[in-house]
Amino acid sequence: MLRTMIRGGLLGGMVVFIWTMVSWVMLPWHQMTMERFEDEQAVARVLSEQAPFHGVYILPNPRMDVESEDREAIEAFMDEQTEAVRRGPLAFAAVRPQGMDLDNPRFFVNSFLVQFLAALLLTFLLYHVEGPGFMGRTGLVLLAVLAGGLLCHLPYWNWWHFGTPYTLVMLGDLLAGWFLGGMVIAWATGSAGSRGRSRGISCGPPPGAG
Repeated sequence: MLRTMIRGGLLGGMVVFIWTMVSWVMLPWHQMTMERFEDEQAVARVLSEQAPFHGVYILPNPRMDVESEDREAIEAFMDEQTEAVRRGPLAFAAVRPQGMDLDNPRFFVNSFLVQFLAALLLTFLLYHVEGPGFMGRTGLVLLAVLAGGLLCHLPYWNWWHFGTPYTLVMLGDLLAGWFLGGMVIAWATGSAGSRGRSRGISCGPPPGAG
């Protein structure tokens, strides 16, 4: 089992890592779903002044700056924020004031580790599945990835108004990468059915029954 896990995790993770590089660097579909500010320098100046810490910012933010036990003050603040949401604009942004060095190998290492961990978990799941052939196991990987993608991306589409084209491209990217990675994992777990039968685990009738 350990050898299968390592093989599926490393090879599956590497395939998806390479696909991610191709998808974001060589294909135009991600850039096509992202809008550009009218004046980037003006927005950058505002962010430098108003978002001094690395973190996630929302506008308007419903959290009060100071604690208050005055119920009327709290209700007035919430009414004001509700009206601000209706009026707009709305923003949900990850801000990093100090910028980012795209040549820093740490980001590439972290990216691979994410794909490796996901591939490792998917390999573990397929290892314990008996019955489906190569394409069936690949399909199970895609089904698991699709479920995770829907849980991850659709709440942002629904509540934070991430664009529909952006959301569809992110899901498509995920499925395309893990179709390739899923085939590698399906190959790595190719003998799972024989292992299951040797343990007495079966979803069908015993041999010779009928």
